[in-house]
Amino acid sequence: MKRTLFDFLELAAQALTLDDYHTAAVELRKGLTRITPRVDTDSTPNPADDSLWAELRKSVEAMEAGEFKVSATCLRKAVDQIKPANLDQTVALQEAAALASCLYRGDFSAMATHLREVAKIQKAQGELATPML
Repeated sequence: MKRTLFDFLELAAQALTLDDYHTAAVELRKGLTRITPRVDTDSTPNPADDSLWAELRKSVEAMEAGEFKVSATCLRKAVDQIKPANLDQTVALQEAAALASCLYRGDFSAMATHLREVAKIQKAQGELATPML
């Protein structure tokens, strides 16, 4: 069975409840790969380093390396770029911001809770065109 983004988010949340940030980062990277737009490197050789997708990628890479403050800062930059279209997305953004705060502190258990909330809201909307994490 092919895993969905939500499967990877849940696996990451499970790893976080066990304080296994490395495995969580690996699962988040796999999930991010599923939703990141493909960039045509011939027509766009240097995609913006501060784009939403670049910031999310940098956040996951920093988390995997154990650099939680850097990871949280990148996640916060990504969250700040998202303009919510409805109340559910506003709530999801608040959860993502709370997740970034927990990441900054290294509070993995709380991160798992916020990650699950973001995933639940996004899954209920049936889309992840604008990711909230």
